[in-house]
Amino acid sequence: MSPVPFPVPGISHLAELFPAFEFEHLIAQGESGTVYKARQPALDRDVAIKILPRELGSDLSLRNSFQAEAKAMASLSHPNLIRVYDSGEVDGLLFMVMEYVPEKSLFNSAHGKAIDPKQAVRIALSVCRGLAHTHGNGIIHGDIRLAKILLNPECEPKIVSFGSVTGSLKSDIYAIGVMLRELLTGITEGTPGAEVPTVSDTRLAAICDDATHEDLDARYRNASALADQLERWLATGTSHILATPPRPAFTTPKTTPKTTPKTTPKRPVAAARPHRASSPV
Repeated sequence: MSPVPFPVPGISHLAELFPAFEFEHLIAQGESGTVYKARQPALDRDVAIKILPRELGSDLSLRNSFQAEAKAMASLSHPNLIRVYDSGEVDGLLFMVMEYVPEKSLFNSAHGKAIDPKQAVRIALSVCRGLAHTHGNGIIHGDIRLAKILLNPECEPKIVSFGSVTGSLKSDIYAIGVMLRELLTGITEGTPGAEVPTVSDTRLAAICDDATHEDLDARYRNASALADQLERWLATGTSHILATPPRPAFTTPKTTPKTTPKTTPKRPVAAARPHRASSPV
């Protein structure tokens, strides 16, 4: 869906409406509003300020959704969630003052790229832990995807935009499975007629399949259960591979036959058995 067209409030106008902040530049504009980077001198911190324009604020449904998002995020405190410091309305503009994350979104950093499996799993694991916290407080995200995850300078994910406070937590679990598969393969799911991307690691493939199972009862019961599986994968190190790029053929090093004492009859040397890889688990 294309962004809703509306005039973007100018920096000088916002400076008049929000004298406690020093607006620096526009970060992003989308369907749910416009986000600016600003400085809050009184507390010596950078913030992100999300503003819903009058054109959208007059829509009761969008207005209620924006206010619900602000309240939901303000009630949460977790290292993998964006903090909300304040919210309200000024001159007909609904606003939300949030924690500022200086790095790019996961979409900008990883879209179309297959990243290292351990890094992909760590990101998905952190997202799971963040969502487990929101689910424990009765809040569903409802729109987990790469664009809704920000990465701070330490590459730690931060979940943003809680656009839904109702629904099933299984929808968030499904979304994590889709996101993890996309990080592992670099392929975006959902293209009409396209097959589900194949994850080469068999255990990770099984985790993705369980998270996105058509039967809701067959999915992980909650985000913590999915996080536990991802932690187990990380703890075991290298896992079995279903399909990998061609590798150089393994060559057995040549050995020098041992000298046999003259008094001992020579016996035929049995042919060495070829090395067999362990079967997938």
